[in-house]
Amino acid sequence: MENSEVNTLKEALVEVRKAHRLVYSFQERMLSLIDFIRNHLDFQDYSGVKHFSKPIRRKIGEKELVIYPTMWAWDFLYSYVFEYFIGSCDLDDGSKIQLSLVQYADTGFFDAKTDDRLAIADFVSPEKSTSKLLFIMAHTPKGKKSAWGDNWNYLDEYILNKEYASSRHKTSVITPQGPSKTKLLLYSVTLENFVDERTSMDALKKYLLFLRKNEIELELV
Repeated sequence: MENSEVNTLKEALVEVRKAHRLVYSFQERMLSLIDFIRNHLDFQDYSGVKHFSKPIRRKIGEKELVIYPTMWAWDFLYSYVFEYFIGSCDLDDGSKIQLSLVQYADTGFFDAKTDDRLAIADFVSPEKSTSKLLFIMAHTPKGKKSAWGDNWNYLDEYILNKEYASSRHKTSVITPQGPSKTKLLLYSVTLENFVDERTSMDALKKYLLFLRKNEIELELV
């Protein structure tokens, strides 16, 4: 290997080390933010689902992970698109709501024309894409069974949909389909709106106004 190639590799690996430390700091802040939102909206649960690529599973009965040469590099990256389910509650009218917060570290794929998740050169540039949260609330009328239920795959078609996952998305209300009559309310907020406690509370107040317009009353605690 030529000295120039060695130097290029060394420089690239410095950037890799920087990137991992940056992603750590980002994810640390995201965990804090999700907990902040969960507490102030008074939801009790806290669990998650990896999206965009497959999670890495353990071998049955073993501590080792199942890996293979042709797996996507994306499979190792959990923070690109990650869903935090923060719980459910019953409203005064007997209806039920369930809420997930979806973290998009980068909307570059969803803003791009390509449908190839491996063609990262075709993603919209980091400067022109964004990082955001998508609030997904399911609202099920009294006496009906939620379409969400225990099916964690229920939201995949919305979380990975380029309309809702893109930087352009603001709000959507998806009317009930099927016997459950579950309505979905989608609300996007860029992470720049969560600079500190004051701006985060302002962002949540705006979210509650959106819910109120759709006949769902929540209070901050």
